[in-house]
Amino acid sequence: MTKPTYHIIFRTCDIVHSLHNAPRPFHLDKRTLIKVCFMSLYKSLANYDHKITILGDRLSDEMLKFFRQFPVTIYNEELGNDKSILRSIELASGESDDVWSYMCEDDYLHHPDAFLWITDLVTNRDKYILQRPKFRLRRGANRLSTKPLVIHPPDYPDRYLRKYMRYSLIFVGKYCHWRQVTSTTFTLLATSGTFKQYLPTFVASSRGARD
Repeated sequence: MTKPTYHIIFRTCDIVHSLHNAPRPFHLDKRTLIKVCFMSLYKSLANYDHKITILGDRLSDEMLKFFRQFPVTIYNEELGNDKSILRSIELASGESDDVWSYMCEDDYLHHPDAFLWITDLVTNRDKYILQRPKFRLRRGANRLSTKPLVIHPPDYPDRYLRKYMRYSLIFVGKYCHWRQVTSTTFTLLATSGTFKQYLPTFVASSRGARD
């Protein structure tokens, strides 16, 4: 399989400290956090075919100056949260079907090997997802070969609490394991073909940020 091409859509706004007024990690201010998270993403992409779009919502001059240091395309509009999500979905669905579009919010820190692990999953999907376990899969699970692959890179620790427990398939890759989940935030990765196929669902999710 040929190596995947990635389109990164980095959705960012530095005028809102926190959507839910939650404290930032290490008490960082929003602009510092954006810079740290973007740099972690940028470095993890170094060895992979990619392009980056900065989808800014009323970015400050300081942040525009920061992003202009990099080979990126910058949009800076007055959007608000819902329109910003919708715009990122439009960009994600605007590529060739086989391009992997990554909608990424601005407060996710990426491991240096994030795209090594993601690329391994993308290129070895059939090997990892269709491997036959010793137990019988639930009815319909063996039809995974026909399902689009949508990747939510974060693994939230609280999803392992009893109240959030769900039936999940576990897929073992070369570098890490991947766990089936029932929901994501608006940080997710799928082919542009998948965004097009389910465009009405994605567009509906942007209203009221129903992730």
